Amino acid sequence: GLTCSDLSHMLENELGLHVPKPELQRYFAMMDINNDGVLQCEEFVQMIRFLMLDFYPHHILKHLNLTLRQITGFVLMILAGIGLIFFLVTLVVGLFKTGASLDSLLHSGFVGTFGVVGKRLSDQGIGFEDTMQNLEVKLEAMLGSALVLVLGLSKEMEEVFMGVLKEVESAF
Repeated sequence: GLTCSDLSHMLENELGLHVPKPELQRYFAMMDINNDGVLQCEEFVQMIRFLMLDFYPHHILKHLNLTLRQITGFVLMILAGIGLIFFLVTLVVGLFKTGASLDSLLHSGFVGTFGVVGKRLSDQGIGFEDTMQNLEVKLEAMLGSALVLVLGLSKEMEEVFMGVLKEVESAF
């Protein structure tokens, strides 16, 4: 059988695997079922399996600063990329079967995509991402405030002025 120090020597020198002494002693104690301080053949196989499936994967992830969320995100991005490639290949094959024009499809797709992207960027550029009706209400309020400021009205007169504006607006 192997003692803990023999196992440490074998892992380090023979296999080139570094396991910190406290970790090795912990795994050794878990795998030494009969507590005789020596790993038998069955215990040794379980010990190596446990190191390879438990210790090293966690050890590698810890040193690479990878989390399960990062790995999952990476795998999902790869799958999305493969799905996109599959979709595009299927689309092109379908177009050739039906005889449709690839250039008109690409043109329509690009125009639509860039139209949506341009609209979103434009809305973000002016700092407004709401409906046109709400934009109109906001602009009217800003115009009223600007008129009050230009005319130099007091707070009381501002309230009267805004009331008159609302009455005029409701009349139309």
